[in-house]
Amino acid sequence: MNGCPVGAYEKDADTGIVRHLDDQCIGCSYCILKCPYDVPKYSKKRGIVRKCDMCHQRLAEGEAPACVQACPTEAIRIVTVETGKERRTATPTTLFHSALLVPQSALPSSSITLPTTRYVGRGVPASAFAADRDALVPQHAHWPLVLMLMLTQAGVGLIGSAGFLPASFPVLLTGTAIFFTGMAASIFHLGQPLKAWRFFLGLRTSWLSREILAFSLFALIPIFLCVLALLPHVPNLTIPDFISTWLSLGERIAAYSALPLGPIAVFISVMIYHDTHRSLWRFPLGAARFFGTVASFAGLGNLIAHPGSGIAMLMFAVAVMLKLVPEIRILRLGEDEDTPWSPDTHSARLQLGPLGVILRSRVALALIAIVTAFIHPWSALPILILADILERQLFFQSVHAPKMPGNFGRPGTRH
Repeated sequence: MNGCPVGAYEKDADTGIVRHLDDQCIGCSYCILKCPYDVPKYSKKRGIVRKCDMCHQRLAEGEAPACVQACPTEAIRIVTVETGKERRTATPTTLFHSALLVPQSALPSSSITLPTTRYVGRGVPASAFAADRDALVPQHAHWPLVLMLMLTQAGVGLIGSAGFLPASFPVLLTGTAIFFTGMAASIFHLGQPLKAWRFFLGLRTSWLSREILAFSLFALIPIFLCVLALLPHVPNLTIPDFISTWLSLGERIAAYSALPLGPIAVFISVMIYHDTHRSLWRFPLGAARFFGTVASFAGLGNLIAHPGSGIAMLMFAVAVMLKLVPEIRILRLGEDEDTPWSPDTHSARLQLGPLGVILRSRVALALIAIVTAFIHPWSALPILILADILERQLFFQSVHAPKMPGNFGRPGTRH
């Protein structure tokens, strides 16, 4: 509910039921990433997300929810509990009781949502685990998000480097084109893009709303800088001296504004995924990936503006190699079959197994980009873009997504 950028969820103060407001939803699917129980589902037909609301209309009339009423063994029931009292006890609390036998180790951490579900039945050994825990099934790739994140961060790096480099208009123009291509790609992840203007409704609680605002503000900077760079080339255009002075001042302000605004927008992008409590997306790893992309393209932009510069070459190579370090380090967890299972081990085994071709291609292209940049920096740009797109694909597809045990459907799919 707090992650929704448009306020499409509301919580009933009396019953605690969290309802989804279909008419408010823009179909961004962020709630699917946020929910550790895999409850919200995307409806491709409607272009929105939907979820169980415990049949609140039936409850209002004194009727039990449909699932409770239909269960032939009366294994589930719904009751009202005093959450304040229940949270002081040793076990998680509940509005919903079940007779299923579920090992506690297979449940998502109760610290994320303070759930009100309690499982009643015989004791389950602590060593028990969900039968599908070790299934190496890649998650949904979310290609619009892959392109949006990678291209906007690459654009931030190029634009940031170009703002302080003389005769760097080609770098600025290229960075601007890449940045806005990424912004355009994000639209394709929305089921209802025409409703996205409501993002301001979630600014108080949603990192996604804050990202939209931050990148929208940053987008003004490259547009302004490109216009100023083109003005001297407009035929028969004479600019008075006092206007030129103000434009020069505005250009410096815009260039300096890119330094804080760009990293702030990228930081918010990191927090969007960190806030889902998925292990591979925790802040240190997410920040290394996202800011590594910014640094790599900033280094390449500097090298393009100063071809043949030893320092520029070194800075670019170091940025690309440092970005690879945390990506490769986590792979060690998946090399030994005897390593105890963990979300990070699961991600490593996915990358070494089903996603192995993508992983090897990503590393190879990054190294090729370094070598190519020494020879011809412009030629390294498309190679580095492709390498980082594959990295971002791994970011989405190899993450371990928590869910309720027993759900054997393909994880991460948009239903």
